[in-house]
Amino acid sequence: MNISFGCNPTRAEELTKVVFKEIEAFKTAGPTEKQVTDIREQFIRDFETNSKPNGYLLGQIWIRYQVPMDLGEFFSLNEFYKTVDAAMIQKAAKAYLDTKNLVQVTLLPEKMPEEAPKK
Repeated sequence: MNISFGCNPTRAEELTKVVFKEIEAFKTAGPTEKQVTDIREQFIRDFETNSKPNGYLLGQIWIRYQVPMDLGEFFSLNEFYKTVDAAMIQKAAKAYLDTKNLVQVTLLPEKMPEEAPKK
């Protein structure tokens, strides 16, 4: 997974802490129903869009023969996506959003800008 954002370099550390706080909150509370609906709809839309070009289909077939995986599972992904729920997403978040095992890179300018005076 990759999380990236642009910001004022003087706020990079502050905003990075906010990202990690949000990840932990997501793992603890899970997604809202709106987030679940949005995620489910995005998966379905991506599958419908991506499954039309021959190059994408060929790549998916090739991957499944190389690994090996059941090719039928690819064609039933759309039905699987319809079953995605908050518990599934939260379980995946807990498994894959491990903040103890990561590479963190922050690209900063050579010369830091002056901080704006606080009002």
